[in-house]
Amino acid sequence: MSFICTMISRYESLLISHPTKVHTPQCAEVFVRAFVHHYETLYQKHSAEGRKRKTSALSSAQSYISRFKKLLAQRGAPASFLNGLHLTRDEIRRLNIEKNAAVHAGAIDLHEIKGDAVIMDCRAFLRHENPILVVIGLACLTGRRMAEIILTAEFNPPEDKHFTSSRYWTSLGGILKRRTKAEREKTREVPLLAPREDIVAAIRRVRDELPASTPAQVNAKYAKRISRAMRKYCPVIGKLHQFRKFYVLCCFQYFNERNCSLPRLASDYLGHKNLSQTVITYLNFRVTDLGGLNFKY
Repeated sequence: MSFICTMISRYESLLISHPTKVHTPQCAEVFVRAFVHHYETLYQKHSAEGRKRKTSALSSAQSYISRFKKLLAQRGAPASFLNGLHLTRDEIRRLNIEKNAAVHAGAIDLHEIKGDAVIMDCRAFLRHENPILVVIGLACLTGRRMAEIILTAEFNPPEDKHFTSSRYWTSLGGILKRRTKAEREKTREVPLLAPREDIVAAIRRVRDELPASTPAQVNAKYAKRISRAMRKYCPVIGKLHQFRKFYVLCCFQYFNERNCSLPRLASDYLGHKNLSQTVITYLNFRVTDLGGLNFKY
């Protein structure tokens, strides 16, 4: 049983044995400390064994606390209790220092990615017989996440007028992560790096050939296959999620209608919560050879 399942079981037991105490701030702090202690102990064990981890103990604890909160919300836990499930200010400060240091260390010797050539290759992927490569093409050309492509995203005709052709715009629905809960049902007007009709046709085919009913199921069934395909066909890009960076840098060249800064444009098209988060995310990526494609017709 995974640690998060153990913590869910502990919560449900407390709900039965101590129903008046389980949702107190003190109980929330106990759960948070348990997550932090578990991942610090795990990381110390792995370090002693000579194993390297991609993220720190605090980063893992933060991620799993967030998942824990979502699972408890599904079980009807009150918001006052859920809001108490977070790291301390000092831990968040340390985590931010770690993230900034990683960005700084990775900001040299960047691979040069030929923008227009990658766009054309990924347009060709939309017609490939392998649906996994179709997913890769869609991630590049839409900037959407894997679960959105395979399960939730809706590419409707645009609602606004644009300087570029309406074929390359969409009123996007089915977004999994949103800036605020109030925006849960809203769409977002975003550009596409291929004609919308090609995107929609590719989406239909992917969902016919790669069935899934939940985002978790998408990840369980297809994440490893997509990762292997990325290493084989797109080694310079790396991970599928990196296409979000590629997409927004291409949009900065071709669809910057309001002469926005890169952080503002990325925030608008990808839905980041704030500009500082966007700045950090897009420092370590370099796309060149853009400007030779026509999006006006």
